[in-house]
Amino acid sequence: MANAICMHETSCGEKGVGKTKNNLCGIRRHSKFESYKTKQDGFNDCLSVYVRLYKGKSIAQMSLRWTTTQQTEWRNNVMYYYFKFLNGELELKFK
Repeated sequence: MANAICMHETSCGEKGVGKTKNNLCGIRRHSKFESYKTKQDGFNDCLSVYVRLYKGKSIAQMSLRWTTTQQTEWRNNVMYYYFKFLNGELELKFK
């Protein structure tokens, strides 16, 4: 799931805060995007957030909490990437 979120949010660290802050999944704390030393650190935090807060929840349920707007777009994109990863059509790569 974290792979799909990473792909949707920052194209695996190639865009936005993935590129500028190593924040691959758009993690915010106290209304600010988190900064990480490496992309791997950013991805690891995404995994920990997923396990702590979202494991066992559907993508639709996650979209209501992960995003403040555009829940439908987020849900559809994350589902799309989730199944691409699941079927082996994508693999996680970040530089």
